[in-house]
Amino acid sequence: MAQLGFSDLTEDEAFVVCLYRDWHSSGETRPSFEDMIKTALSHDRLFHCIGDVFAVFQDLALDRFAICGVDDLLSPQEEQLLDALALQIGRNRSAFGDVFRPASTIPRSGRDVLQTKIETSHRCVAAGV
Repeated sequence: MAQLGFSDLTEDEAFVVCLYRDWHSSGETRPSFEDMIKTALSHDRLFHCIGDVFAVFQDLALDRFAICGVDDLLSPQEEQLLDALALQIGRNRSAFGDVFRPASTIPRSGRDVLQTKIETSHRCVAAGV
């Protein structure tokens, strides 16, 4: 099975995975990062579930080996993020609809895997490897 990539995700799913990567790297500034995101999303439909999103981020952060994906490919932990969001936000389906899908139900095109391999080979050629 091909690795899940951004081209396989909906706009909301891709946004939240990117948000997770930024949140994960924000370290000690997470509270101000969260406030900034809440303010930025104040008129977005995701605003009403952003507290649940950050709670899922925090649960995943408890895993000290949480790893973010590389480029357009998602890590297994980011796939777990989608599963957890589908479960958590899915409880409020009437308010949000099917915003997040479990990773196992997302069709994997393999497009991002191929693109990553092409980019890697270009880097090797450019470096003379």
